[in-house]
Amino acid sequence: MSKRKRRRRGKLGHASERVSTPILSREHGFDFGLEVRALAVSDTSFIGLLQEAEVVACAYGYVMSGPLGVPMFEMSLVGTNSEPLSKAFTEFKRWATSSDGDAVELTFIFLKEGGYVLSICREHSRALHDLLGSGRTFSPILVGAVYNKRLDTRDPTIERFRQFKTKHLISPFLFGAATVKPNTGTAPAIQEVCPLPDVEPLLKFEADFLDEGAVGPDNPHYPIITMIHKPRSLSRKRRRPHLPLPPKPSQQPEIHFRHRAGILQRHFPVTVERIRAGRYPETMSALRERGVKDWQVEQAVANLLLSNSICSGQLFYADVPSEDLPRRIGQATEQREERSDTPELTQFSTEDIITQVQLDAVALLRLEGQVISTSSGLDSLQKRLASLNLLEPPNA
Repeated sequence: MSKRKRRRRGKLGHASERVSTPILSREHGFDFGLEVRALAVSDTSFIGLLQEAEVVACAYGYVMSGPLGVPMFEMSLVGTNSEPLSKAFTEFKRWATSSDGDAVELTFIFLKEGGYVLSICREHSRALHDLLGSGRTFSPILVGAVYNKRLDTRDPTIERFRQFKTKHLISPFLFGAATVKPNTGTAPAIQEVCPLPDVEPLLKFEADFLDEGAVGPDNPHYPIITMIHKPRSLSRKRRRPHLPLPPKPSQQPEIHFRHRAGILQRHFPVTVERIRAGRYPETMSALRERGVKDWQVEQAVANLLLSNSICSGQLFYADVPSEDLPRRIGQATEQREERSDTPELTQFSTEDIITQVQLDAVALLRLEGQVISTSSGLDSLQKRLASLNLLEPPNA
């Protein structure tokens, strides 16, 4: 297919002479109001390692000279198999390398009937930073796992540990590993517990303590509480037939505007500021006369700049398959840094900008479930956006 020929930039004609630029089927738009999802999958091998280690208890005590140079509380996982337990802590240390020991999240749930549940998982925000970096273009979804261990007895030492964590705002402690001989039981004597010499305890500051009664249905630990009290006979009941999920609701207009503005200001600050500072009065006057909103110009120019960058000088993302467009744009936006030498929008004709505005409008309307033809003119697209409250910002 031949490349689109650019028309010479100039003043737009009278209303009766204006014809929207036809859109080619391989050309694409993108609306930055769309939340681009990124799936981050955390390694779950520690679950199998802790199960293989056969954790039977937790040991609590004090270290007279900790890494901070003061006596410190220490908590240790006690298992009967040292090798997998050591490997699990190697994984924990890997998590902590990019942040700190609180990359390992510990939650203690005190049960009404005595004992408690210890939950171990990767802390959410640190995991996302480790897996996706510090960028904020994507809306991340973290997939991980939680190790839950029910311990039938609750030693007074853990009660003191809870008081220590509750009383002091800054309350560091150590999280380590130890072993006992098989068949020792779930309440080994302290002299039977041997710290693992190849495991360096993690320095932690955070641990959560919950009472069973405070764990409601909206709590992520609620499923483990229901499983504890569920009779075994009910766990094998017949599965219900699979029902299709309801259609995903569209975003509210204010969410589109807020997310779009955030992305443009964060990743295209120079371009946006030039437009808002009145650097291109003739171009903006011509576009406003056609009914194009300022935010549409900012987004269209951002898309033209990105397309020019990732498509070897071609506009309208002509070489990018539509199914791959959100990923490509997300990656390019994440890596983009604008400086004072960022190209001016004057490299694009008024026709280029209007075409990109049309493409972006088609993309947004299709996201909202609208059936839109690529041959739709600008005026028609603007009316459709207005009918869905997607043309004017909520505070306009």
